[in-house]
Amino acid sequence: MPSQATVLPSPALVTEPAVDRALRSARIRTWAPIWLVAVLLGLFNSGAIAEGDVFWETRAGLDTLRGHLPQSDTYSFAVTGRAWTPNSWAWNVLLGLAWHAGRFVGLGVLSAVAIGALASGLGWWCVRQGASVPVTLACEVPVLLLQTQWLSPRPQLASYLLILPLFELGRFAMHQHRFTRSLLFVFLLEALWVNLHFFGVIGVGVLAAAALGSTGDRPHRLVRAGALVLAGAAGAAVTPTLFAAYRSAVSVRQQSVGLIDEWQHPNLHSAGGILAVITMVSVLPVLVFSVRRRRWPQSLLLALLVIGTLSAVRFGPCLAVASLPELVLAVNTVSWPRLLRPALICAASLALLVLSVGTLRAVPHLGTAAYGPELTRQIPTGCRVLTNDLDGSLLELLRPDTKPSLDTRNDLYGRQDLVFLSDLLDDRVPTSTDAWLARNRVGCIYAPVTRNLVQRLRSDNGWRVSGIADGQAILLSRNVH
Repeated sequence: MPSQATVLPSPALVTEPAVDRALRSARIRTWAPIWLVAVLLGLFNSGAIAEGDVFWETRAGLDTLRGHLPQSDTYSFAVTGRAWTPNSWAWNVLLGLAWHAGRFVGLGVLSAVAIGALASGLGWWCVRQGASVPVTLACEVPVLLLQTQWLSPRPQLASYLLILPLFELGRFAMHQHRFTRSLLFVFLLEALWVNLHFFGVIGVGVLAAAALGSTGDRPHRLVRAGALVLAGAAGAAVTPTLFAAYRSAVSVRQQSVGLIDEWQHPNLHSAGGILAVITMVSVLPVLVFSVRRRRWPQSLLLALLVIGTLSAVRFGPCLAVASLPELVLAVNTVSWPRLLRPALICAASLALLVLSVGTLRAVPHLGTAAYGPELTRQIPTGCRVLTNDLDGSLLELLRPDTKPSLDTRNDLYGRQDLVFLSDLLDDRVPTSTDAWLARNRVGCIYAPVTRNLVQRLRSDNGWRVSGIADGQAILLSRNVH
């Protein structure tokens, strides 16, 4: 009797579930540290918010959601009716939605998600380029911690998030066969960026760096490079008021250079200026690395952003973000001495500890204004309020039934008005200040307690202190009830 053959399961069938589990486990072990650091960085930078822009932008976003895209000023009493084009209307809408969802906590969550996406996206891209996870995190954590001053839920976050995707899209498009489709994607991504923030017009230069750097010794690609740049330029023109981003780029610079901190040149006299110097000095070796490796697109991008940072420190964070993948690749190629490795591990552990402790301290204040929001409740309805730009922006959000004198829209106020309104709080000529307050029917003052006018009026019989918190004071005229 013939023996029956025993049919055994295929080895592939036996091991496939185990292989899948092992692969999933390996992926989790690879990406979990990057996700963890991204969450910590997002929360760390989303505690108390000290950027006045966030609050008037939220107010503008709420108005836009109600069906009214602001075209002139209705928020302050100093320049009521003056023409104004919001330079970040789409980001303002996101802020408005976040405020609807959870007020200050909603703003904090939006900030944490955006910053976390930036950190995780940078980490993912560095690892995909061949860098190890430890080297990626060892570079990413200090670079983004150093840029903490700039990481807040302002529309500038959109620029940090989109600058590298647009650059890589332009670089890849130079080598793809379906070039027409690539032009469409470039157009759409640039249009998205510029509507989130008019600063997105720099995307045209980013695309030029990607396209020209990819041309190499093939002149026929110059036509393709020109088409890419034109697609980006066309995308930057697509706003609710056509070409507004281009007009704004010129006007904002004229009203801001030498006056607003983020429009200063790199210097050693301000936090932003010092940070810009540190960023440029640290990027120069990375630029040398890119040139020596003949990575021309990356070299041109970094050179463009170095020039931008020399012009205004607000380019510094974009430079830091764009240089991070090149920095990680450069560090990954270095054979570090064995004795140096423990020091690097200790430094990375210390940075992670600082990040963790800072995150724990930031979470209870997620999204809250850093300068006394509760004080705004003490201002009577309809009162005209002399204030500084930061407090005025918060007042526009929390108390739309009042009218501040000033907020942070320096492009709206212009250099002359901005300096004049700020000088009032310095109380340089008390008689002139009192005359201006009376002429403009100002009944309230909301400003830092250190300002000269606040110090003088605290002992003036015509004024009374209503409240002090977080270094801010509310003063009410005796004629206000």
